[in-house]
Amino acid sequence: MFKKGTLTIWFDSGDVQLVLYRKDREQKLLYSGSIDRLLRGSVLEEYKSRIDNVAIVFPDDWISRSFFPFRSPKKKYIKPFILRQIKKLTDQDDQLAHYHYYFLSDKSDEEKGLYVYYLTRKDCLPAIRHIDSLGFNISLITTPGLLWGEKLKGLFKKKGIENAALLIHSDDRSYLFMYHRKSFVFSRGFDFSDYSQEEDAFQSLIFETNQSFIYFTQRYKSEVELLALIDTTSSEEFVTGLKEHIGKEIFLINTASARQCSDNSEYDLTNSNFQHWKYFCVRDFLNATNVPNLLPEDELKNICYSCFERAGVVVGTVLLLIFMLQAGWMQFQY
Repeated sequence: MFKKGTLTIWFDSGDVQLVLYRKDREQKLLYSGSIDRLLRGSVLEEYKSRIDNVAIVFPDDWISRSFFPFRSPKKKYIKPFILRQIKKLTDQDDQLAHYHYYFLSDKSDEEKGLYVYYLTRKDCLPAIRHIDSLGFNISLITTPGLLWGEKLKGLFKKKGIENAALLIHSDDRSYLFMYHRKSFVFSRGFDFSDYSQEEDAFQSLIFETNQSFIYFTQRYKSEVELLALIDTTSSEEFVTGLKEHIGKEIFLINTASARQCSDNSEYDLTNSNFQHWKYFCVRDFLNATNVPNLLPEDELKNICYSCFERAGVVVGTVLLLIFMLQAGWMQFQY
């Protein structure tokens, strides 16, 4: 039996991993296997009594990001407007359209409007419904790109930049995340398992990364200002070669600081079997209103209300104890 914590469900194509993040900053991989087995079997049921809440992390390519011109700042008009726009673009299940996250354009934008992330993969809804039907409290629905964006906020502020890329490199696979005006826009994964020579894999990575930068410039009319790099291979030669071919400032993040909220040494971050979940901990998932969250607005409100209720109970209990102590002291005095 393990301590309660946050259960995260990481989807990746046809596979899924269940990872428990505990408040003592440890991680525990509970299950790794097919999505079908998870949804049809009893894998999840045995954990119902052992966790506080569930966070679902879908792949980045299971969501889309769109800009919708919109002038009214009133929330009562925003929700129905977003639902109509998503349905026009996707022609999908009405219920799936409710799973979105938006933020308002800032003053530097030429046109006022809304930036919206929304689920597009129809597989999402059966998965959400199955998890919900088992009685789990789903507190967060997000993606790796959105989670990494939260981790990069300090770097954006420190460097005074708005447009950046994050490259996470391992022996047989790399991930590239792109951020425009500090917000996640797209990601790519590069598989090198078919390359027998390291040099061929390296040249492929350089080509694909530069192509992504060119697309970013064309699409968003902005240049990538910095490339943040997490190199799990710890290869100085790789970093030196990357600096020569990318033509961008490179900010090297070592694996220890990348996992700034976890000191568990159970998992080796220098091996080729890279997994995003190894770089996160319970505090990355606790505040569902800070992380870009695709949960429907009504469910987010319920989470906020329950937090306020718990805080109210704690404050009320403390005040009651204070009053009781004061009353007891006064009786003692007289």
